[in-house]
Amino acid sequence: MEQHSTNSASTAGADQDCGAERVEPKRNGTKNRSIVTRGSGYMFALVVTLFVSCVVDMETAQAQSWEWPDNEAFFAAPRYVRANGDTFAFYGQINRGSLQYDDGVATERYHFVDNSKSVSRIGATYSADLDNGWNIGSRVELAMRKRETRRVSILDPNDAGYSFDKTELRKLEISFGNDTFGRVFVGQGAMASDGVTGQDLSLTTVVAGAAVQDVAGGQYLRFGDGSLSNIKIQSVFKTLGSSRRLRIGYVSPSFSGFSFSAAAGREVLSDTDESSYADASLRYRGDHGDFRTRFGVAYRTLEERSNAVIGSGSVLHRPTGLNLTIAAGAEVDGQGSYTYLKAGYLKKLSDLGPTAFSVDYYDGRGIRTAGGESRSQGFTVVQKVSKHKLDLYATYRPYQYSEPNAEFKDGKAILAGVRWIF
Repeated sequence: MEQHSTNSASTAGADQDCGAERVEPKRNGTKNRSIVTRGSGYMFALVVTLFVSCVVDMETAQAQSWEWPDNEAFFAAPRYVRANGDTFAFYGQINRGSLQYDDGVATERYHFVDNSKSVSRIGATYSADLDNGWNIGSRVELAMRKRETRRVSILDPNDAGYSFDKTELRKLEISFGNDTFGRVFVGQGAMASDGVTGQDLSLTTVVAGAAVQDVAGGQYLRFGDGSLSNIKIQSVFKTLGSSRRLRIGYVSPSFSGFSFSAAAGREVLSDTDESSYADASLRYRGDHGDFRTRFGVAYRTLEERSNAVIGSGSVLHRPTGLNLTIAAGAEVDGQGSYTYLKAGYLKKLSDLGPTAFSVDYYDGRGIRTAGGESRSQGFTVVQKVSKHKLDLYATYRPYQYSEPNAEFKDGKAILAGVRWIF
């Protein structure tokens, strides 16, 4: 499923172009802290209990007969077919967990947050066949991101500025095409580069991927002297791609596993961004003996800002479950660039579904300012429960950031939760 939304407006206290500033949190006694932490211990205990229950039945494991699923196809939405052949599908997911963040001075816990890596959502699709193999379709999709991990922080633990407004609209589009000529999309939806940096066969993408900022993107960095800066995690860790816009787009048919897409559009849901966007991408999907491969590359242009080249690739050795993923991006006429590496291991420990483990590393240069260095490591485990369409997950992610004229303390995040797909 696609990636996090970039439509949400920045919260108060976000980084400014004029440079880093000190911001001190305002507290009303211990009231906010008690609201944030109440029940978070129970959430962690619940997740741990669910993980244990998933792996205790070791004797029933039959790994040799298991075929590893693709991430995007593992939990397919049920389709309802009318007598005339038209199809309708209603789908969605709830992805909630508990976040703990240590900024080097204070440790805060945030209960029942929405995981920005794959936000909670609901949607519906409609498809009707026309003459000569042509087809028309439509899709609407809404996010439900209250207390998202990219928004909660020590200054706003309860996401007080959230409202269910136009920025929650992820997709509202129609499409027209066939298997020979491809498909044209019109409306609010994915740009061609959306998801290009997420070509990942590790099965841990519900919480771990190149967009490392999603785990704790709303948190503020602290200066070396312990004072709070106005720089958020999400402003110094980026993947340089484009998400969803009001656009017209085209996706080609697949030729020997290759497909091409292009899109041009404009941001219309944000009050702070009215830029025009355009991009094009090439993707590949294929199985070669014991190996499954995925890769994608894209070129993204952005009005009055740096253009970028991004890409990712992933290889899975199906007999062993070992997998490797790499992603990278660079601004063509700017200084920002990054590389991302992930090593993963899939194992069927019980009949519930595959268990996935991964470790990853992000190295960014010049993402926020010239000379800035952004680094993060991730340690993740995901248990898939096929019968109940559940992902149980936990990740530990440290963040390190430095600038030539400023010193910052390291941050450490732990996020554990459950995603239910319906």
